[in-house]
Amino acid sequence: MGCDMSLVILMYHALEGDGSVAYHNAGESLYVLDKSLFYHQMKYLYESGIKSFSFEEIFSLQKLPRRGVIITFDDGHVSNFTLAMPILLKYGLHAEFFITTGWINTQNYLDSEQVTLLHRKGFSIGAHGKTHSFMDDLSDLEVEQELYCSKLTLEKIIEKPVISFSIPGGRVTRKPNFINIAKDVGYKIVCTSKPGIVSSLYQPYSLPRIPIKRCLKFRDFTRIVNGELQIIHRMRINYHFLSYAKKTIGNKNYAMLHNLLSMGVRKKTL
Repeated sequence: MGCDMSLVILMYHALEGDGSVAYHNAGESLYVLDKSLFYHQMKYLYESGIKSFSFEEIFSLQKLPRRGVIITFDDGHVSNFTLAMPILLKYGLHAEFFITTGWINTQNYLDSEQVTLLHRKGFSIGAHGKTHSFMDDLSDLEVEQELYCSKLTLEKIIEKPVISFSIPGGRVTRKPNFINIAKDVGYKIVCTSKPGIVSSLYQPYSLPRIPIKRCLKFRDFTRIVNGELQIIHRMRINYHFLSYAKKTIGNKNYAMLHNLLSMGVRKKTL
């Protein structure tokens, strides 16, 4: 069963294929898709008539579309340019790339020229912080610096205002001033990683997204992009459980535990 209005924001990170490996960290590798899987997902969107939108398009509309997606990528891995971009162009799909600016021009990540070319090809560029630090672990001043510095760096590269921000780690739970800081810096859109369907045009500073992981079955992908509430509700329950664990043991401890558990899972599947 779907919604009358089912705009879904998809959250990707990196792709691998053609002999390339995106991440060596076991925890991060859960968010890396094989190029062929991403290809089939984008092909499905195209053949099913599910349109991809930019954030600017959505917030210029009087009401949400009946069915559609916003495709986003976090971090700024080089595979966004080498593997994802050609597939997106093939099917005429738009994507928003959230870049961690401290990683630009470093190994395995986009360089400045690639960020510029993504923008010139018609894709949107947003910020993902300077150092990919968790906002809850920073002071308000440090949060402001992360948001401002990453915005300024990207604006110098693409020579256009950057209005969207994706929260590293996808959440802010202990920073009541975060939204006001984001507004003051000049952002108009903030994305979380809380699963859900965009149900209103009046929540631009807490937009939900659906994480697309390597373990996601293709059938479940089709259910997600068609706005089926049952699978999205199940993902929300899992998200709240994990959020409680992160809040209880802390972001850094959770990341270490997650990497250890993910390493064990990967060894069993090899």
